[in-house]
Amino acid sequence: MATASLAGIVPMPGDALYTLSKHAVVGYVRAAAPVLEPDGIRVNAVCPGFADTPLIAHAKAQFADFPLLTADDVAVAIEAILERGEPGECWFVQPGNEPSPYRFRGVPGAKGTPPPDVTWKDH
Repeated sequence: MATASLAGIVPMPGDALYTLSKHAVVGYVRAAAPVLEPDGIRVNAVCPGFADTPLIAHAKAQFADFPLLTADDVAVAIEAILERGEPGECWFVQPGNEPSPYRFRGVPGAKGTPPPDVTWKDH
């Protein structure tokens, strides 16, 4: 299980380096999963939104009207991934929503051809 962030699946304006590092985690999970699955190794990522942790303590006042995840919310999501997750999935976690795998779009093909499903196992 890898820990990414919502910044791993959508850009986080104002913190390009954080976005870069979390996109790298998501890319690794998606690339490693099909290679490791035949050996019985399942690779997934949890991508939580903002959580009420010491990481945001210095900026907590900025989140006054914004719902934050708890550590328990993230733990419940990890349990769900371990129970129901498919290899290579990256699950997003947001307050008030059920943890779910993010569905990545495929890459479009040449003009006039349907976009291929280049994602592994429809993810």
